[in-house]
Amino acid sequence: MSAAARMTAFVNEAYTDFSRKENADAMRAALANVRSELGREYDLLIAGERRKSGAKLESLNPSRPSEVVGIHQKGTEQDARDAVSAAHMYFPDWSQTSFKQRTDLLLRTATLLKERKLEFDAWLVIEAGKTWAEADADVSEAIDFCGYYARQALKLANPEPLVQLSGERDEMVYLPLGVGIIIPPWNFPLAILAGMTTAALVTGNAVVIKPSSDTPTIAAKFAEVLLAAGFPARSFSLLTGSGAAIGDVLARAEDDPAFAAQMLMPPTESELAAKRTPVDPVAIHTARLALVRAIALAHRERLARLYEQMRDPGDFSPDAKSAGQRALRNACLRYLTAADDEAAAGLADAHYRTASNMTDMIAGLAALTRMESPLRDAAFTHFHDRFRNDPLVLDKWMSLQAGSPLPETVNAVRALMKHPAFDIKNPNRVRALVGAFSANQLRFHASDGSGYRLVGEVIRTLDGMNPQVAARMAGAFESWRRYDPARQQMMRAELAAIRDLAGISPNLFEVASKMLD
Repeated sequence: MSAAARMTAFVNEAYTDFSRKENADAMRAALANVRSELGREYDLLIAGERRKSGAKLESLNPSRPSEVVGIHQKGTEQDARDAVSAAHMYFPDWSQTSFKQRTDLLLRTATLLKERKLEFDAWLVIEAGKTWAEADADVSEAIDFCGYYARQALKLANPEPLVQLSGERDEMVYLPLGVGIIIPPWNFPLAILAGMTTAALVTGNAVVIKPSSDTPTIAAKFAEVLLAAGFPARSFSLLTGSGAAIGDVLARAEDDPAFAAQMLMPPTESELAAKRTPVDPVAIHTARLALVRAIALAHRERLARLYEQMRDPGDFSPDAKSAGQRALRNACLRYLTAADDEAAAGLADAHYRTASNMTDMIAGLAALTRMESPLRDAAFTHFHDRFRNDPLVLDKWMSLQAGSPLPETVNAVRALMKHPAFDIKNPNRVRALVGAFSANQLRFHASDGSGYRLVGEVIRTLDGMNPQVAARMAGAFESWRRYDPARQQMMRAELAAIRDLAGISPNLFEVASKMLD
């Protein structure tokens, strides 16, 4: 019987309790084992071919910079071209494998990660500088991605039947798109790497993995797991080296606009916050906005020309070329609406109203969500009314509003919590609204503490219904020590209120207590 046939309902991977002596001793042993491998050299993996290069990249322990974690190859432009070309060549074969076969491989990957959990914890501690608890959460999330995406893949393999119209035979089929370029950040070097890679692989796409230059060893170890799980060597490549040398080539790969779209977008506010201590959410938002507006001003003519060139006048197509054109056109829209004035609102509204697909609709709404305009309210109302019976689409409707930089976002989220589409007992609704708000750097970290109070209230309410989701949601406060003293004090107060909650679940108590220790 295949792993897919034996698959049970999805359950989040439990965190390791390091307060238990046996777990702490096992973690120390894992750290010792990993230290015995420090300084090892790793090859490039180009569709199954192992390569070395003349130039090397040394990965260092950020907590002990004199300690070399791993020695990696600096990939060249030719290596990058070969990786992308090989992925395109193997894609037709890989895309024809069954969902069941790919799901079995992904479930095997999850099993191997579980078996090597403490080993990966140790790699994250040494190469990424994470604490034991942070590393364990990262690895747990990677395991969750594998298990969750495996189950979702089987659902996609058998989509819900469509309403049949007279004289037609209608069906829905999900198609792989082509080659994905996986560029995970340094601060979640396994979880985001695993999530992006496995989502692409299990849906039939070939991938090229370009890990952060700060954490290439973790990526190399994950590549070992993929091969051990049975993923074909040609289904992915691992390309380490300089982001400038390789990233430029990937952005031009096959002249695919999708890569240009990725390169056009500046780092998110959360990514910028991860690089600063103390974090100043207002300064980060202001600086990023100024950068976007400066680029828009300097390159407006070219951006406008690209926006029109990427317009697809024909019917919607899910192929890779069309998807790339949509991505680039929507990236241009972000800059062309950077002024956030009525002219920008008019362009964003027109983009939304003329969209023939969900991707473009969301791009138009995402632009409008930054603006105080009657067009914003009308577009969001129109979207809601059109998709009122589709909970998953309404999740996106809520997330967009929760991520708005406008001053009244906290109140808007409270109002949405009373909306019929929201159900606090449904984890998807909670993540879509409150989870999205907690990722809103500017408004979650509002200087008056209103964002902290809102999320703290939700966590305390949620704990009696779904302790695991409440514990995950508490992660919004995990980085409280990295902010200014006033925000630290407010976040610490919320964590203390959570920890002291009467009848608190063991899951939430452990998370809140460790954050406060």
